[in-house]
Amino acid sequence: MTDPSPLISTDLDPAALTALLAEIAAADDPKDPRAALVRALFRADEVAVVHDPLGAGAMLRQALSAHGGTWVSGAVTGSLEAAGWAAAMGVKAVRWDPAGEPLAVQALRAPTLPPAWGMLDGFALGDYRRILVPVLTADERLWVGNLYALK
Repeated sequence: MTDPSPLISTDLDPAALTALLAEIAAADDPKDPRAALVRALFRADEVAVVHDPLGAGAMLRQALSAHGGTWVSGAVTGSLEAAGWAAAMGVKAVRWDPAGEPLAVQALRAPTLPPAWGMLDGFALGDYRRILVPVLTADERLWVGNLYALK
């Protein structure tokens, strides 16, 4: 099994990391070199973050499960909104907000996940985009993962 820790020290200031991820999300530039650096340092492309994996996120969790890996419980901050194309099905979407309320999530770390992002991104077209977010795991480790959040 792959070591689930980031490739850098966990002594990193979580507030500074969160502020950086907020800047990267606001820039909305897939070629942002800061995003590439965070992806590499935290192995973020190996981590998918799913809200409500037994309800609204069940289809995404099912698609991700084919990649094996390890699921852990955690939390991201933000809010839930009845918006986006899935709202018609009664599904609330995450709007990531560093100052928001903690939202329970499941995070998958799978070394085979990086090549799958293109296919997964096609599934989430429209009102959602994939962003890097900090995830505080249930055992209080800080991960960075990919979350489909409202634009």
